[in-house]
Amino acid sequence: MAYAPIVLPSQTPAVVEGLIRGAVEPYLSDVNAMLRLPQADTPAHVGCNLAIAQVLLAVVSGVSAVLYSTKGGTRKVFQAFLNDFYPWHSEPKRVNLVTGEEAARILYEDFRNPLTHSTGTPVFDVPGEARRQFIPTKPRVRLDRVAFHTHPDQGLPEERLLELESEPARPAWLPVTLAGDSAMRVLTVESLYWGIRRSIQVLCSDDSRMAVAVEFFRHS
Repeated sequence: MAYAPIVLPSQTPAVVEGLIRGAVEPYLSDVNAMLRLPQADTPAHVGCNLAIAQVLLAVVSGVSAVLYSTKGGTRKVFQAFLNDFYPWHSEPKRVNLVTGEEAARILYEDFRNPLTHSTGTPVFDVPGEARRQFIPTKPRVRLDRVAFHTHPDQGLPEERLLELESEPARPAWLPVTLAGDSAMRVLTVESLYWGIRRSIQVLCSDDSRMAVAVEFFRHS
């Protein structure tokens, strides 16, 4: 089956829907394809975990900067969008579950920023100096796939992929999006995929945010 577009609220402004269909969903469609890996004709270890995480976090960056808020730095709006609209309330309960502001911070500081700018290596700019510093004490990160726990030699089954794209309620088989302790952060990409799609739906039902987005495009 093909990629299933996000079901947007009926009141979604045309300019916003056009942006989502034309500029956001091509990213999500690529994720749909990657979640099907590995397949019979690909190496069993190729699941595109890293690529999926990179693409999904890029979607968060884009949506937060253009549709959530056009004011403030990219870090601030990235984290604020996830804190305000990501469906943290639907996460299954477990001891090392991370949600809300802390999860948004970790997704930016430990995943989005290092994966995008330093090949996943935890480094930061030293204020006032033209160099960076390595942070060996930062918790390690891991990108996880549900599919690899059930069928390590194949990607997400078609029926489960359809659930991710068609169910407004969180599928019961999804693990938490982000789990972590002082030593390790674990991000499950299927959970992030469902959560980001749901975040966009909820954002598009926020009339005040949509009004700001429409005004932004009117003057762009």
